This record gives sequence, structure tokens and C-alpha cells, in this order.
Amino acid sequence: QRFLIDLIHGGTCRSLGARMSLLKILYHSLGNTMVPILLPYLKHENPRIIANTIEAMEPINDPRIIEIITPFLTHENRRVKGNAIIVLRKFHQTKNYCENALFELYNSKDVVDRNTFLYIVGRLRLKKYKKYLQNFTSNRAHKLNLALAYCKLEDQKGYELFGNLLLYDEDMPIKNTLHHFSQLEDGIKLRVLSMYLTKISNEKEKELLLNALKNSCFDFHEIRDHLKVS
Repeated sequence: QRFLIDLIHGGTCRSLGARMSLLKILYHSLGNTMVPILLPYLKHENPRIIANTIEAMEPINDPRIIEIITPFLTHENRRVKGNAIIVLRKFHQTKNYCENALFELYNSKDVVDRNTFLYIVGRLRLKKYKKYLQNFTSNRAHKLNLALAYCKLEDQKGYELFGNLLLYDEDMPIKNTLHHFSQLEDGIKLRVLSMYLTKISNEKEKELLLNALKNSCFDFHEIRDHLKVS
């Protein structure tokens, strides 16, 4: 229980993939007894804690969580709302509600709302929404989440976009790029790296990325090893 609470507070693990693997293990061990442990944190004053708590319910397939999570589909915090969509979309009872919430994000003029839409499309690999991605290409503020969405859908456009994002750009902190890069599967990371390597003109550029990967809070040692010999 203590480890689960540490996860909710974000102090144990920053990697989304590792967090989800740990949560699946915890769910296998604790079963639906996870729910009463998590419930108090849905009333926390910090939206980040609420979002992490909803995220922790993702492995739970018990429809009894529907009533608990549904109110968060209209939450003002985008990450809270986004995680509610991610958790509830697998239930047929709430699928339409989630579709409506997704379209609200898509139709919004707010950059954060639209980035949340892109993130969810990528995270859940929602191929039915792929046709909407072309409407985000003109705004630089969407570039990172657009690259993530296309990559998750295994579209060549994503590898191209991410390859460009790994290049040094003072207007786009590499820390933000690597946070999203860490969420890609290893095979897709390698495709992105191959695209990146076609874009650099000297070893100094590659050294900049190697250092960024080394100093990242995420584990990129295999990617660094591959990049060193490329």
C-alpha cells in the first residue's frame, strides 16, 4: 500500500511505461482492494495527485469504478480529464461519454486542450482519429504531441517529426522531447533515431543528443549504445 501511495505522489517513478507495469503488478497482487486505498486521493487539493490516482486505476477492469471516475470527465484540469478518458474508454457504458469528451478537446481553441486530444489519441492508439491529425500540423505548439500520436499509430510522419524534435532547438527544450520519447516502444525509438541520423550534419550534433540522453531522468542506455555505434 505504501508503494502504491508513493506512486500516486509521483516520487517513485517518472517513466510512464514503468509506472504502468508496476501498477499492473500491484493490481495483480491487491486486486480490487486497490480502489478503497485510492479513493481518498481523488479528493486531494492538488490536481496532479488526482490525475495520478485516476491513472493508477487504469489496470482495473471492474465496472464499479465507472461511477467513481465519470465525474472527472468534465474536470477543469486537462490531465485529470485526459486520464479519466483513458481509464473509462474501455467500458462500453462510458465509451460515448469519452468520445464526446475527446471531441470537446479537439474542438477547443485552447492549446492545452488540443494537445491533450493528441496525447490521448497516441496513448490509446485511436486509429479512427488519425484523419484529424492533419489539422494540427500548422501550429508549432502541437508538434511534440502530434509526433507522439503519429508514432504510436506507426505512421512515417511521426518518425519524421520526432527526428526533427531530437535536433537541438533552443525553443524546444530537449527535456520535454525526451519525456515523450520515453513513452515510445523500443522499435519505434529506433525508427525515430534512424530518421534523426539522416538529419544531422556532424558528430557534434550527435554528441549533444548523447549527453541529453545520459543526463535524462529516464533510462536510455540502450538507445545511447545504439546511437554511439550508428
